[in-house]
Amino acid sequence: MPITLRWVALAALLACELAWLTVWFSFDRVRIQPALLWVGSAAPDLLRVAIGFAAAFVLVTSEDAGTFLHALRNQRAGRWIRWLLIHAMAIGALGVSFHHALSPPSGPGITVQWVLAWSALAAFALLGWIFAFAPARSWRRALRTKRFAVLISALVGVCVWIAGVLAQSMWRPLAAGTLLGTHWLLHKIYPDMRYDSESSVLGTDRLLVEIAKECSGYEGIALIVGFVGIYLWLFRRELRFPRALLLLPIGMAAIWLLNIVRIAALIVIGTELSPEIAVGGFHSQAGWITFTLIALGLIWISHRLGLAAVPAEADRVRDANPDARASEPGNPAAPLLVPLLALLASGMMGAAFTQSVNALYPLGVAVTGAVLWHYRSRYHLLTPRVSWMAPATGAIVFALWWMLEPQSQASGAALTQALGQWPGWLAGAWVVFRLAGSVVTVPLAEELAFRGYLMRRLIDFDFERVPIGAFTWFSFAVSSLLFGLLHQRLLAGTLAAAVYALLLYRTRRVSDVVFAHATTNALIGFAVVVHGHWGLWT
Repeated sequence: MPITLRWVALAALLACELAWLTVWFSFDRVRIQPALLWVGSAAPDLLRVAIGFAAAFVLVTSEDAGTFLHALRNQRAGRWIRWLLIHAMAIGALGVSFHHALSPPSGPGITVQWVLAWSALAAFALLGWIFAFAPARSWRRALRTKRFAVLISALVGVCVWIAGVLAQSMWRPLAAGTLLGTHWLLHKIYPDMRYDSESSVLGTDRLLVEIAKECSGYEGIALIVGFVGIYLWLFRRELRFPRALLLLPIGMAAIWLLNIVRIAALIVIGTELSPEIAVGGFHSQAGWITFTLIALGLIWISHRLGLAAVPAEADRVRDANPDARASEPGNPAAPLLVPLLALLASGMMGAAFTQSVNALYPLGVAVTGAVLWHYRSRYHLLTPRVSWMAPATGAIVFALWWMLEPQSQASGAALTQALGQWPGWLAGAWVVFRLAGSVVTVPLAEELAFRGYLMRRLIDFDFERVPIGAFTWFSFAVSSLLFGLLHQRLLAGTLAAAVYALLLYRTRRVSDVVFAHATTNALIGFAVVVHGHWGLWT
């Protein structure tokens, strides 16, 4: 088996095993000895450290990841099947022991013996997977040559943990400031509004809200700090330092102030329009809308106003030659990214001001379609030729999605109940637009952005120099993970993106991936409309 294919298979195997161990075994109602309660309390902190370490290591080593992986690829694989068998036996033993310990009422529960046994089995499983991925001598060489990167990444992981601890302790002052700012904004509109600084509650007779930990603004600040940190690292060659560091306080202040505006708007919507819409759709979507606006605004500030971006040589030439600037076709990234931005913006707005059904979905289809039509002459990477592997790949992704994302009966029932309250012609029109968006505008917008732009942009800043289907592990992993996060289904979405990327590497055509994505969504639509699995659309 080629080593690259083996790595992809091992990654997919690990993802499926993690899903099996975490989805099919529930720890919620299991007896835990009091002496082991610290394990559960420490797990989130350990997870934060691990995520911070992994993210920092990928970023620090991204420049020479190609050289590192090329060296690994040229190493002899050794007896990797033996290590894979050790990994499989350890995972099987974990599953059997989980079933025995977590099966009430006869199960013994979680004891010290079980924790020690699970730790040993997990260590064997991890070592088996690591040495099946690459020989031990390759890992030793990597640790020797990447010691500085490992140290920096470990420090970042610890800093992430410290930031989490500080955020837990600082949320009360932030909440007090948020409460005071929201009251100041709304006092002129509702002079008799309720306000209690002791319990952090304010609002009107129709809607009272409590400024709890989640509403204090620290989560948004953490997201902005993470976003700006990644942005500063990825664009470090194009940014002016230390001036570029101003993006951090600007972003933190902006996200906190807009969080105050968000809570004030929530109270106004709940008072004047509908408390259900305010607490339901708007409350969950407004935070992401705010974060997206600030993230895009920070990029715009750094690149357009000269706050941080260093003008490229081509930009200096265009500034000196207005005729050349007028004759160029424009930003090459815009045709690939603007349709997805239009799709996301319309989806967020629809979800913010509706409840069970995104009633504005047809408007989002129309807006995204109009943007795609506007840029139609710029899509030279789309060709009418499509390989037979495209629909086959789409069917495979549909099967993965079906297995990994079991439909929620409650969410499906809520969708059908809401549609049932509409007039028949209106509900039918909504379903038609939902199908059209799923099969046409969504695959085009998402694949142009992810497979047409992002996968190449993660390889080279000048993405147009990167041929379609060029492969690096960094581009493959990051784009797949971001695709999963976008769909709010980390495992299923990430695996779907990985399969689409493999198709792109094989055919070198974005059109094939668009058609595969359309096939997946068409099969999902068929399962929804014909077989009534409405939970797939929630």
